[in-house]
Amino acid sequence: MDNVRRRLLVIATVGLALLLIATSCASPTATPAPTQAAATAVPTPTVAAGVLKIGNIGPLAGVGSEYGTSGTRGANMAVEDINKAGGITVAGKKYLIQPVTADSGYDVAGGRTTAEKLVFTDQVKFVISIGTGNTQGSQQVTEPNKVLLIYNGGSDALIAPQYAYTFRVTMALDGFMSAMLSWALEKYPQNTRIFSTIYDDASGKSVQGTMQDTIKLFPQYQNLGFDNYTPGTTDFYPWITKMLAMNPQPNILNLTSTTGTLGNFLKQLNERGYTGLVLMPSSAGLASEFKVAGAKATEGILYTREWNWEGDFVTPLQREMSRRYTGQYGVPMTTYVLDGYDAVKAVTAGVVSAGNLDPAAVKDAMPNATWDSVYGGKGKFYEKLGRKCAFYYPIVVGTVKNGEMVNLGIANPGQLK
Repeated sequence: MDNVRRRLLVIATVGLALLLIATSCASPTATPAPTQAAATAVPTPTVAAGVLKIGNIGPLAGVGSEYGTSGTRGANMAVEDINKAGGITVAGKKYLIQPVTADSGYDVAGGRTTAEKLVFTDQVKFVISIGTGNTQGSQQVTEPNKVLLIYNGGSDALIAPQYAYTFRVTMALDGFMSAMLSWALEKYPQNTRIFSTIYDDASGKSVQGTMQDTIKLFPQYQNLGFDNYTPGTTDFYPWITKMLAMNPQPNILNLTSTTGTLGNFLKQLNERGYTGLVLMPSSAGLASEFKVAGAKATEGILYTREWNWEGDFVTPLQREMSRRYTGQYGVPMTTYVLDGYDAVKAVTAGVVSAGNLDPAAVKDAMPNATWDSVYGGKGKFYEKLGRKCAFYYPIVVGTVKNGEMVNLGIANPGQLK
C-alpha cells in the first residue's frame, strides 16, 4: 500500500511539473480590445426614480369643451412623448409624467372645486388650466397654496404681477389680434372700419379691454366699438340688423366666440347680405360651423385658429401631430391641441431648469426656461405686465375656399417683431 501511494505521488508531481513548464513556455493570452460597438453603446436607461404629477383642468363637456378636450388631448400627447423618451432628469434623477385630468366646466365655481381636489386630494403641485372662466376659480386655489399654474386662455388679468405662480402658454387675444390686424391691413387696405363682438360671460368681459387696446395700436383703423352677446345664443338677427344700420357701416367684423355659437351667427350674417371682411382672431371649431352655417356662409372668413394641416406654412412637426391626432381620436386636430402640448413642455422645462420639484423654485426658473415648441423654434416667455410670463408665437392665417380650408400665410404678433 505504501508503494502504491509513493508511485501516485511521483506521478502527480511529475504531471504538475510538466504543466508548469508548458504554461511558462506558451505565449501569453492578450486581453481582447473593446469592439467599436461596445465602445459607443448607449447605456440602458435606469428605471424612473419618481413621478411628476401634472394636473389638467378644463371643460370637457358642454360650453367650451372644444377648447378643453383638444387642449387636454394635446397635453396627453406631450406626456406620451416625454415618457416614451425616458422622462425628464431632475438633479440626476429620472421622473415620468403622470397626468391628472379633471372636468371643471367653463365657470369660476367649477374651476375652484376642481383645483381643490387636485391640490388637496391628489397632491398636485403643477396645474394646466384651459379656459378663462374656470381658471379664475382655479387660481383662487393655486396662488395661495403656491402651486404653479399654466393658464391656457386669453385674459391678461390672470397673469397680473400679484399672480406670481401663474404663466400663460396660449397666446392671448392681443397676440392673435395684432397678427391678424397687421396681416389684414396689408392685404385689404381698403377695409378699415372695424366693429367687434364678444361674449358677455366672465371670459369675454376679461378681454374686452385687450381687444379695444389692440385695435388702438393701428391708427389706420376706424374703431366703431363693440357689442356683447350671451354664450349659447342662437338668434343673432336683432344684433346683426343693428350692426348693419350703423353709419358708417363696418366693413370689418371682428368676431370672438365660444364654439357652438359661430355657426348660427355666420349663417344669419350671410342671410342679411353682409359683404365685408369677417375676422376670427381666436376662435376655432370650423367643423361644427359647417354643419350649421354651410360652406357658403363660411366662405372667405379669415381665421387664425383654423389651419389646413396638409397645406402650406405648416411645420413638419405640426403635420405629423395632426396625422397622429386624427389617427388616435378620429377627428381633425385643432390648434388648441398645440397649446396643450406646449403647456406640458413649458412646465417640464421649468422643472428641469430649477433642478427640483419645488413650485417656488420652478416659478423663479420659468422666466428663463426654454423648450422645443410645437410652433417651431424655442419656446420662451415674453414680458407682459412687468414680468416674463406670456408665450407668443407665429400663426397661420387661413380662409375657406370651395368648402375647404386654405392657408394664406404666416402672421407674427407684434411681440415677435
